[in-house]
Amino acid sequence: MRKKLLMPMYEYRCPICNTQMELELSMDHDLVRCTDCGAQANRIYSVPGLVFKGKGFYSTDKGDT
Repeated sequence: MRKKLLMPMYEYRCPICNTQMELELSMDHDLVRCTDCGAQANRIYSVPGLVFKGKGFYSTDKGDT
């Protein structure tokens, strides 16, 4: 049995009808069309939901000296 490869999620919005889509696509995907009107959708760039906590992530962290 083959494992399913995980693909990154991308968010798109249509400039014509303002439909917002979240799609699972490969990194080398072609242009995306709106699912409602067929116009070329624009990619939405957002902040990733990733938080680093604990020691060792920044040079300004307090460490044992």
